[in-house]
Amino acid sequence: MNEILVAIGGGLMAGKTLENLLGPTTEYLGEGMLKLVKKRVENLQHIFASAEAKLGDRINSPGAVPPRVLAGVLNDGSYREDPIAIEYFGGVLASSRTEISRDDRSATFVSLVSRLSTYQLRLHYILYASFLKLYGGSGASVALEHERTLLTTFIPESEINVAMDFAETEKRATVIVHALLGLARESLIGPTYGVGDADATRSLGYTGTERGLVIHPSPFGVELFLFAMGGGHLPINIFLRPEITFGSMEGVTIPAGCLALKKPTAEARQIDASTLNVPPSNA
Repeated sequence: MNEILVAIGGGLMAGKTLENLLGPTTEYLGEGMLKLVKKRVENLQHIFASAEAKLGDRINSPGAVPPRVLAGVLNDGSYREDPIAIEYFGGVLASSRTEISRDDRSATFVSLVSRLSTYQLRLHYILYASFLKLYGGSGASVALEHERTLLTTFIPESEINVAMDFAETEKRATVIVHALLGLARESLIGPTYGVGDADATRSLGYTGTERGLVIHPSPFGVELFLFAMGGGHLPINIFLRPEITFGSMEGVTIPAGCLALKKPTAEARQIDASTLNVPPSNA
């Protein structure tokens, strides 16, 4: 077992730290892990390092990763090289660590992250980081439909293209539509959105002249964001509370030209702020 821990944890986190992260679930790491190709092992190293960074001091508290979550990370996460995918798997892994044996909520998100393409994951992060940048501290409730629609946002197409980090050979418009359709299919964005020129977005409240996207968040989209940031233990209504901050994902430019098309409610809400420590990850 020590040889397996060293093989996965080598260079980025010690075997003992990996054992602390997984808890008793470490026993599920069979001898077959030693046969993984080098690149898959490296990808897992980065995922576990991301999880460690997001857990912070919580890694020393009692708990374990559910076997279903570990299986998903080993089977699917080990094939993902994209930094955003690695951060999402790492965040879900960190969020899964629990003292409650039947709490396997993170298994849902491991499966979801596995289904989403690299483009879809990146756009999801860009959108929710943009909502957070624009409305963070407002206290608006993402659980209430009428308050979610007050978070309707315009994001310029030019800034989305920069944030997506497109290469010259990538078909930008086709990729954006693909990403939006995938996020909509999984209920990770609000059901009403528009993308294109000003005529295509005018009915959604945009009165400018730029091409872009009009969109608002969904509860499930917020929940995925929280799990990806290692905050799966937090209620979704904590997302826009002033008491909490989230670390950023390195290498992603968050659009600066976003416009709030409506005015969110800044109503104070009674949410326990005693467990709001979600440390940033630079892994």
